[in-house]
Amino acid sequence: MLLRYHLSDSSKFGGTFLKEIIKEGVRVVERTAVRQCEIYTKNMFSTGIRVFGTESDLGPNVVADAAIEDLDKVGYRLGEVHIIISYDELNRESNAEKIGARVLVLPFEYGPSATSTTPTDSTLLLLEQPFLSCRVWTNLIDADGSQVHCVELTGMQFEVEPKYRLHFANSIWAFS
Repeated sequence: MLLRYHLSDSSKFGGTFLKEIIKEGVRVVERTAVRQCEIYTKNMFSTGIRVFGTESDLGPNVVADAAIEDLDKVGYRLGEVHIIISYDELNRESNAEKIGARVLVLPFEYGPSATSTTPTDSTLLLLEQPFLSCRVWTNLIDADGSQVHCVELTGMQFEVEPKYRLHFANSIWAFS
């Protein structure tokens, strides 16, 4: 299960969170767009189904803190949190607004071999922030018996009350 927060270094709030998270030691991974697309196609978009429909995402002002608690209760463990930087965007000067886009990834693993890491203070604070849009993908069960879920959150809000809380129960997504 992947929880992905899309943040922008040029955003007042996103930039602040990113700097703090990096200071706290979260690993930064640079990838080209081609490599990221390969990973997406393999893990998500080739068989993924959008949980809340194809026409619109869940939003506005969605928080995923309840879903994280739900995952923990049923045995999912937080893996190594990391930030993905698009290497191509770092080198692209034609679209200055896109330079600096980052994705904070919180991977959750299930099973007896899953190890648990402790999120940083800034990551915990970020989990309580509402986002404008939430898109949830669920994949079919693959050959090794795993089913990948992916939650994509974009457009961080600050000083806004959450309208929806994302929930997870037995591979089913819901909101309240």
